[in-house]
Amino acid sequence: VPPPAKEGLFEVSTALGPAILRLDGLVDTACRCQVPADEALGRDAVLVLSLPSDWLDGSLLRAAWSSRSVELLGDGAEEGGERWAAWLSQWGEVIRLELSAHAGEREADGFCLLAATFADPAARDGCETALGGGRLLVLEGPQRAADPHAKCLLRSQFDEQVDHAWKEHLVFEQEISRIDGGIVLDDAAEALPSGPNMCFRPLCELFERWLRVGTLHATSTVCAQKRLHEADASASSRSLEAFRRSAWHAAFRVCMQVEPTDDNAHTLCLALTEHWRKANGICVDADTEDLLELAEVLKEVWKQSKSAQDALRRSAEEEAASAEKALLEELEEEEGRAARDKERKKKLKQKERQRKSDRG
Repeated sequence: VPPPAKEGLFEVSTALGPAILRLDGLVDTACRCQVPADEALGRDAVLVLSLPSDWLDGSLLRAAWSSRSVELLGDGAEEGGERWAAWLSQWGEVIRLELSAHAGEREADGFCLLAATFADPAARDGCETALGGGRLLVLEGPQRAADPHAKCLLRSQFDEQVDHAWKEHLVFEQEISRIDGGIVLDDAAEALPSGPNMCFRPLCELFERWLRVGTLHATSTVCAQKRLHEADASASSRSLEAFRRSAWHAAFRVCMQVEPTDDNAHTLCLALTEHWRKANGICVDADTEDLLELAEVLKEVWKQSKSAQDALRRSAEEEAASAEKALLEELEEEEGRAARDKERKKKLKQKERQRKSDRG
């Protein structure tokens, strides 16, 4: 039985000492009084509550963030909403419970919107009376309080609010993804390993295609690389941009450690994408077709690299042969010049002996 509601002066303890409060117009919301149903709203009207996001399970928030709204009751509903349905059922049967992470007026402050549809409109209005009017809702363990801003809306109003918020979120998300996509492409291009036998252009072009179709998640990659940078104590002296590019550089170079073949292609590519995610913060959501495409690209990278190495070897061999030929020609020329000098000296000596013989 709840204590009786009283008005008047009350002394309460605070961190600064005792304080006197005057309570006027007190209403006992614990009383399960019958509230006339607002027939103008209709039986399918919803009661919406604005709740702090940290009051809800992380799985619910993730599901709500990536969709227009999520159902918390019925077949196919997200797990974790049954506790809120059970709590709201103290006012009456709840036949539908929805969660939207974007439709709340206080989304920027970390609040989400919980919408309940009651079987009995009187139960809905009773819940609004108990939770509305600036009253605080307290969550135990640890104890936290928030004003749920409880109010009733027409179903059409609620759906319109949710649709509008979801469209705005998609536009915002697309813009963020476009910006992060540019960052990812710039980082990858700047991080390409140099050298005539480093032929990673096909792989860079694959990343660009994956960005367009959503296989490579730009925003997730930027955020993951930021977390790796913050967690790496040895990287504190480097800027975030330099760290991101070094991560991409390492991601390219690791591709040349194992040559892809028909036998190991799928396993290698699966292990490679997992390594990229853990070690380099590159978030790739690849299906079987994407892994096959990656395998073909890696084969092309290795093929071009081998061709470049063969070209370098042939060029070196040709240069060596040319240098050897030039050296032999120079030696032959030197030998010829020495032979001519020797012949000339021999003729001079013969002439000198001939002159002496003629004088004698």
